Amino acid sequence: MAAFPGGLPHVPESIQSASADFSDDILEALEPLDREFFAYPHNLTELLYTYVGKHPEEFGAVPQPD
Repeated sequence: MAAFPGGLPHVPESIQSASADFSDDILEALEPLDREFFAYPHNLTELLYTYVGKHPEEFGAVPQPD
């Protein structure tokens, strides 16, 4: 969160815009987090669909993946 000293913007477009201007130092500091995220062993899409499927009252009807 140090990459956003004023706090994370609430609008996705603002996050994209701000992150496009990250300095090389910030990008370098984020590399270990990127590696950790992409090394995560579980299928996040499958976990998301499972969670949403078990809590339809929070999300409404969700199509099942193929």
